[in-house]
Amino acid sequence: MTTKSALEQEILSTYERYVTVRDAIDVGEDDWPSLADFYVEDAVYIDPAWGRQEGREGIRQFFVDSMAGLTGYGWSSPERWTMVDGHRLISQWDQVLGEKPDGGQWIVPGISILYYAGDGLFCYSHDMLNMRSVGEVLKAMAWQPPAVFNMPPKAPDWNTALPEAYAHLSSGTGACCLIALFSGQPVALAARLCKRSWLILNWSWWAVGSAVTPRLARMSANSSANPILA
Repeated sequence: MTTKSALEQEILSTYERYVTVRDAIDVGEDDWPSLADFYVEDAVYIDPAWGRQEGREGIRQFFVDSMAGLTGYGWSSPERWTMVDGHRLISQWDQVLGEKPDGGQWIVPGISILYYAGDGLFCYSHDMLNMRSVGEVLKAMAWQPPAVFNMPPKAPDWNTALPEAYAHLSSGTGACCLIALFSGQPVALAARLCKRSWLILNWSWWAVGSAVTPRLARMSANSSANPILA
């Protein structure tokens, strides 16, 4: 059985604390600004609706703005599984959008890729969520945005690059293929970037469903058919 390195154990421990804070936020026991404290000063955060956010304080404000009208209104992000390899961590979580009349939950699965900078801090996080599925669920829910809800920007920055100071962390990694896919790169190029082809195989369904999410968002920006962007 392979044992994790001290670095990987440190990353997992840091992320467990991160999730603990996120869970507390979901139930109203903490506030979104607290989560930004897990990022370095020049960190980058990529959101599937709001795009690229730069700097710890920019990320802090983004958390507040983007989650207004969602947290406390039925939305939560329970963790499902986590894996780590070197400086990289991949997390699968569920975006819970609310409860169904039968007691079930409206759910869209999500994935995040994070890069660890050391000292209990991350330098990068890229959330991946099929926004078309989110829109379909919101339509099925007959969801209406609360008054405090903030619309995502009409033209987000979809640059998915790591901060310049930490760009070396992504060189030759398995996570590169996922970042390439979600950057709109061809699958063949993503596969060449990825030393672990199983990531392409296991997540090919995700590429089909949401690798083009940024382009779909731009195409739908002025469409009343999209309940998020209308």
